[in-house]
Amino acid sequence: MQVLTNLITNALEAEDTNKGTIDLTVKIVSSSDISAIHRFPVDWQSQDLTYACIAVTDTGCGIGDDDIAKIFDPFFSSKFPGRGLGLAVLLG
Repeated sequence: MQVLTNLITNALEAEDTNKGTIDLTVKIVSSSDISAIHRFPVDWQSQDLTYACIAVTDTGCGIGDDDIAKIFDPFFSSKFPGRGLGLAVLLG
């Protein structure tokens, strides 16, 4: 539940006017369909043939190139002060 809460909260906060769209998709994917660009850590190797895939997408501004490498760092935030554990908690 914490994973979904943090992902959806981040998506909501990415919507500048809170009038965008947030989509949640759950599906089964084959391990061979998980491309290298969607793996974290980048050296992750699958252990099973299939996985549950949860995707949260939004119509927000996206993550800047300078920020993408830091999104799982504890206490990193590009938003207002007092935030920053959301995605670090997800990774853990």
